[in-house]
Amino acid sequence: MKTSSCILLSMVIKASYSSNYHKKASLTTGKGYESWRRLGDLSSSLFALGYHQQLESSGPIPPFLRSLRQAAFASSYSADKNVSIFLGRPPRISRKFCHFRQLSLDAYYSYTWAPDSKLDLFADARWAALCAILKEEIIVELFGEEQFDKRVEKARHIQTTAELQWSSLPQHFRLEMPMKSYDRPAAELDLMLGAKLNHLHVLFLQRLALVRRVSEPDTQLRNIAQEILGLVVEAVLFKDHLVHSGTSLTWKVVYYGLAAAGVTCLSLLQNQQPAEHEAVASPKVLRDLGVLVADIEFGTLVYKEDANYALLAGATQTIKNILDSISRSRLSQRRLTVQAPDAAVQDDPELGSTSWDLWGTGNLQDFDTNFWLMLAEHPLTLNT
Repeated sequence: MKTSSCILLSMVIKASYSSNYHKKASLTTGKGYESWRRLGDLSSSLFALGYHQQLESSGPIPPFLRSLRQAAFASSYSADKNVSIFLGRPPRISRKFCHFRQLSLDAYYSYTWAPDSKLDLFADARWAALCAILKEEIIVELFGEEQFDKRVEKARHIQTTAELQWSSLPQHFRLEMPMKSYDRPAAELDLMLGAKLNHLHVLFLQRLALVRRVSEPDTQLRNIAQEILGLVVEAVLFKDHLVHSGTSLTWKVVYYGLAAAGVTCLSLLQNQQPAEHEAVASPKVLRDLGVLVADIEFGTLVYKEDANYALLAGATQTIKNILDSISRSRLSQRRLTVQAPDAAVQDDPELGSTSWDLWGTGNLQDFDTNFWLMLAEHPLTLNT
């Protein structure tokens, strides 16, 4: 009884760190240091309590405590990856020091699910951890690989695994139609949305690691970004019918939505042929960007006193400038000017796409405030 009480006490301490950290991380951008410090507290507690070790080493554990401990570690592990990507910092919890392959966790971290599995917070934590494992592989193996051929080979394996994991999810876990088409409880619908966004984010990062230049996203990355953007906008419009059972809607917009919007905006700014540009600037894409801007501007997502307001406000202004340029047909006119063979235009440091490319190659791009500030310097986003 004493042993179980000690284990339960450690669980409560760990859970309090986890829930408090998730809340702060979801609403923190300007206070990145505070979030980073809290992530360190979470990681230290996880290792100090031995959640990364084999469960059998602690002796007999009641089944419900075992499940709680697995979910706590899974939630912490996935939070470490997501917040690290969001803040542009290296992850704290590495798989190298965690025992994933053991009898007690073999089934938990397998992509095989029972058909009648219940969609709840425990299932959400397990799915988030499965996605986080692939995200760690992308961060370490893809962005850390200098030889492009090897990077492509590793990326292909990660994509295959991600697609297999998604197809292996029970049918009632997968969001494959518009949310309004489902007759499901609001909490379950939110979990389905989070699961789909997590899956698409893995594919997004995998393709991001393969582009030669971040400022020149390829077709596959662009399509994934547009799908993520569409889902986030759908969630914003459907927010009255969702219960934030996993992460908040604000976090979904800031973490998934802004990254997708960033790639979409970069695609709109590429020097493309008219037919290709029409495909990129489709009515739905422009409509989704407009809805995102409107909701942020009218304060339905964040308020001025919120930590994420500066990031969202800066991104909104840049997106607005791009949409305004497109609506007034100025974007096409300026693109023709940039592509003109006139030597004076080509040598203009302000219009040359090469000189504007402010991002390197092969690095993980976090779509933070600096990203939107640099994007705002592009000559085609200047609202003149």
